[in-house]
Amino acid sequence: MSGILTTARLVFKDSNARDKAIEAFHNIIAYTTPKEPEVLQYVCALPVDDTSKTVVYMIEEYANQAASDAHLATKPVQDLIHLFTTGDVLAGAPEVHNCSIKHRKTSGSPLSVSSNPAIVLLHTTSSSLENVQSAAEASAKSLNSTLVVEDKETSGVRAEYVFDSWKSYEAFEKTDAAKAILKSAKNVVKIRAIDGFLGREEKSRL
Repeated sequence: MSGILTTARLVFKDSNARDKAIEAFHNIIAYTTPKEPEVLQYVCALPVDDTSKTVVYMIEEYANQAASDAHLATKPVQDLIHLFTTGDVLAGAPEVHNCSIKHRKTSGSPLSVSSNPAIVLLHTTSSSLENVQSAAEASAKSLNSTLVVEDKETSGVRAEYVFDSWKSYEAFEKTDAAKAILKSAKNVVKIRAIDGFLGREEKSRL
């Protein structure tokens, strides 16, 4: 599998700076959705516990490295880079992870971000790819997609789980398989999408 998952955590100086970045991400999504079919997922999200009003999470999935490189060269992305380098909006360097996809499974069509799906990002250095892959799939009937990647930088595993609702995720948390994975995780982040798309309809049928 040659796909790439890019996840990023960005912290801004204040809520106004974050709003500027969210608008830039909206412009990217408006461009990418119709024009870049090999960008398979592009999500702008906020923490569920959004107390600081300064954090944004990005999830980007590419069919291959060429798609990632081409996306980086588009004007909306270059405009975002210009904002980050000259707009004095970031509080620090973004935390970015580019990882090779080792497992991807979907159940049905991609969920719309407007349906408020439960999105969970997990990072572990003590569980295997296979355990992270199977934990949610064996325990959650309302799991829409699972994406597991190898993080060579930390010798760990990262996963993106998408559930149809937060109630479904809460039910998953109570299962033995979930408890084992969540206990071993270095980081578990619950986020809510505010813009973008969680998949391509035609790709979900493959």
